Amino acid sequence: MLDPNATRSAMNWYTYYVQIELGTPPANFTVQIDTGSAQLWVPSTICPDDPCITHNQYDPFTSNTSQLYYNTTMLQYGTGNVTGDIATDVFQTGSPVIYIPQQGFGAATNVTDFGFSDLSSDGLWGLAPPYDQLDVDTSPFATLVGNNLLDKPQFSLWLNPDVSALEAGELVFGGVNPDRYTGQLQELEAFANSTWWQVALDGVTVGGKPLSGLEATSAILDSGTTTIAVSNDDFTLINQAVPSLTFSPYYNAYVVPCQDAINVDVPLPDIGFTMNGSTYSLPQSAWILSLADSNETDPAYQLCQSVIQGGQPATDPIILGMPFMRQWFSVFTLNPETLDAQTVEIAAAAPGSTYQSFY
Repeated sequence: MLDPNATRSAMNWYTYYVQIELGTPPANFTVQIDTGSAQLWVPSTICPDDPCITHNQYDPFTSNTSQLYYNTTMLQYGTGNVTGDIATDVFQTGSPVIYIPQQGFGAATNVTDFGFSDLSSDGLWGLAPPYDQLDVDTSPFATLVGNNLLDKPQFSLWLNPDVSALEAGELVFGGVNPDRYTGQLQELEAFANSTWWQVALDGVTVGGKPLSGLEATSAILDSGTTTIAVSNDDFTLINQAVPSLTFSPYYNAYVVPCQDAINVDVPLPDIGFTMNGSTYSLPQSAWILSLADSNETDPAYQLCQSVIQGGQPATDPIILGMPFMRQWFSVFTLNPETLDAQTVEIAAAAPGSTYQSFY
């Protein structure tokens, strides 16, 4: 199960966590799961930065099984970067326990503060396909697949559609839990030699109607992204197809009064993403988010925003982040010979409890 800590579960709209142990004796770490990157890293005791010293730090000198390689490397993310050395040590997680006696990971020595100081996660566990040898060496998933330690070379991810629930989600290695989805799993061919779980995108629909002029031709499934990230042109195209939305320069987002967003008599349309001939739709409750800094108390004037956000380069894929993955249970499979991405399978996510919307 994903981390059930009550304080952290209150942030499930923003990030998801699991507990891992590193070293001998084992040291506990909370790490964010991220299908958009490939490496595992935690802060080391050498790191002086706030995102490190405010969290649990890995001390290679107190673990009897640690090997530290002063091979400084940098991991780059969309909002910051991490510099560190490579360590190997005992890795444990889950129930039944997944045990890897010598797992490589990043022991961060510098972390730019791209939000980690405010989060409960000590580090990050990347679950994307490994792109190079460094990714292979620092990916527990690649280790499990490469050493034939799983029944199948895959993991599955269920994120509870109810973001307020204590049962945040479930991460399963080597198979799927059929109770976490409904209907049939639909298989999508993943791009080989990609750093992401990337699939072809046929188009986008609003209210069931296909949009003309979409720039993006592919999409990636990324549990580390809080929005649906698109290019600036696609940002305008998709949001303007919803008549109730208006652009707010202040928020740099398309907004709607929350009262209108929850109007059951005139609901906002579903937004769908068509892949391999099938459309995977998000209801309004999945793509509308309340603006946390709104000072309005009258529901008629409280603003909600679309999670379809711009800023992606025109040539990049659409990022189907948490709003999509909460609605759609996903299975990610590697080619066991090459460790390239092989397939992504999708089915409707089963509810974990009574559904509650973002707002």
